[in-house]
Amino acid sequence: MEPSACFANANPVFFSSRPSAARKKSVPHGRPNGCALKAVGEPDARLDGARGAVSRREWLRIVTGSVAAASSSAWLVSRPGRAAAINGMVQFPITHALSNRYFGLRAGEALDDVKGVVATNPVEKTSIKVHGLTGQGVRQVEAVARQLKDVGLGEDGTDVWIWASQSIKCMESGDILAYQLQLNQRSLVPEFYALDARGLGAYEGQKWASVRDEIRAKDRLSEANRPPPGEDGTPNESLQDVLVRVQQLISKTETQYQGANVVFISPDSYNLAVLESLLQNRDVREQDALEWAPGEWRELVPVVVDPAPSPTLPL
Repeated sequence: MEPSACFANANPVFFSSRPSAARKKSVPHGRPNGCALKAVGEPDARLDGARGAVSRREWLRIVTGSVAAASSSAWLVSRPGRAAAINGMVQFPITHALSNRYFGLRAGEALDDVKGVVATNPVEKTSIKVHGLTGQGVRQVEAVARQLKDVGLGEDGTDVWIWASQSIKCMESGDILAYQLQLNQRSLVPEFYALDARGLGAYEGQKWASVRDEIRAKDRLSEANRPPPGEDGTPNESLQDVLVRVQQLISKTETQYQGANVVFISPDSYNLAVLESLLQNRDVREQDALEWAPGEWRELVPVVVDPAPSPTLPL
């Protein structure tokens, strides 16, 4: 079915990711408060001709403030459950409850899924002729929206954020989901890299059914194994490459939000299966056991393990 025909029945409202011109704010003199920037080489009146001269009282004030700030930062870093947000990187296995509630959605069925071909070249990820949703894909996402409402997504007043790969089928799925959940425009966040489909190199353009077992066998041997490189620029990524991307992604959302509902929309199964494996403390090499079908959603529930005890130093 042609993509245009698919959306004729769905009637979703599509949001533009571009900021409205009316919302742009001018910043006079290069600063939000309108203060002019000091020109390079302009003398600082506070020094009064004695450049670099600092009184003992001023020196003590600066040193005392710096020590207090450093002590405060160290206390924040040592607080249980806040290490991921402060340090900027979520570590696996999970030893503390995450700050947000997470859901995963593999984009609804698209034209490449119907054809059953490997289509992972990021150059074509915005092509509606390659990755546009089918009518079945639209209906799948509409059903997901109803199911997410049933589990109370966002109904308790908590924020809902939809992070969607820039792949056209993910953005279309995100648009439909946001419309059905009555979310505003800013709730849909395009993700430019971390949620891209795993690049399968020389397998690009081949039938998925004919190469699936070969790829899985190599993945089971090592998460560092890569597909053979192709000649069309398609990346050849290992499971380890995917792991790094999704770890950076969830670290970003853990730092950015507190107590929110976050939905990740991926064009393929790999991103979600690897992330789910990490959250459940499972072997990433066996991520295919958690394979996601087009239009499938799950709540990503982390398994929290006890942190390793600190070594006891001899007295």
